[in-house]
Amino acid sequence: MNDHGKSAINFQLSLIVYSLLLAILIIPIAIFTLGLGLIAIAVGIIPAIILKFILIITASIKANNGEQYHYPFTIEFIK
Repeated sequence: MNDHGKSAINFQLSLIVYSLLLAILIIPIAIFTLGLGLIAIAVGIIPAIILKFILIITASIKANNGEQYHYPFTIEFIK
């Protein structure tokens, strides 16, 4: 159970880091694309949110079955 908790925390921390990086990049993208880049970012965020929920549900099912699950694209902050 401890491994599942660490994995979930690492996943959430990774999402925070990715969100902060995207927030920093939004301003230059908006300036260089005259605002059209914001539309592309908004369209890209929706599938990312759906994927987040799918990964959380998948991990929950695996944990309930007693199987180990590692989230993709996760930075290991806590080992």
